[in-house]
Formats: sequence, C-alpha cells, structure tokens
Amino acid sequence: MDVESGIDLKRDRTGPRTDDPQWSAQVEARIPIFEGGARIGQKRLARARLERITAEIRDLRAGVDLRVRQAFQSMLEAEEQQRIQEKRVFIARRRLDINQYLKEKGRADEAKLEQVRDQFFTEQDDLFENQADYINRQTELRRLMGYVE
Repeated sequence: MDVESGIDLKRDRTGPRTDDPQWSAQVEARIPIFEGGARIGQKRLARARLERITAEIRDLRAGVDLRVRQAFQSMLEAEEQQRIQEKRVFIARRRLDINQYLKEKGRADEAKLEQVRDQFFTEQDDLFENQADYINRQTELRRLMGYVE
C-alpha cells in the first residue's frame, strides 16, 4: 500500500489585529486504493515494451548473424574459385611452354602458338578478376563483422 501525506504550517497576518500572527495547519492524507490497478497496468505495459524491444534485438542479431554467415560463405566460394583459376593458369602456362618448345623445334605453327598464348592471357585475366572478387568479398565480410582498417 502506498500512503502519501503532507503538512503545511502557515502564518497569516491578515486578521483583525496585525500584531498577533494567526497560525493554521493543514494536513492532507491520500491513500491510493483505486490507483493500484493503474500501476499494475503501467507495469504490464512497460514489461510488454521491454519484451518487444528484446525480441527486436534478437531479430537484429539473427539478421546480422545470417548476413555475416552468407558473406563468409561467399568469401569461401570466391577463394575456391580463385584456387581453381590458379590451376587453370598453371595449365595454360604449361601448354604455352610446350607449344613454344614445339615451335622452336619446327613441330608447331605460329597460329597454334598464338592461340595458346591468347588462352593463357585470358586465363590470367580471369585469375586477376577472381582475386579482385575475393578481396571485395573479404572486405564485405570484415565490414559486416565491424573491423575497421
């Protein structure tokens, strides 16, 4: 139960004789019998707001966690694609070396060598693009995780 009270003493010189002060006392007591329901409602409303905000925070965390996991998976895919492309560049380089050797021995023509050389440069360009893609995905992952460089 919540009880509130107050007291007020007042000196008044407005009486018939201004020499004699008049004192008066006023006492007020308030017992909020019917205010208990309002307080319970306020507590329930505050609790509902807290639960709603807590649920929103959980949802935000879950969303951030999902985006970070997706960015990590994307980065891993780009890394694997880069490894595959490095192997393709290695194979294209070996083919170029073999065709250059065959050209020196007179067993391959210039058109075939040029075709293999173009293929090597194309594979190399693709590798550079894959490396840039990997770096971009890594940067996105770091941004989502809150790393500042």
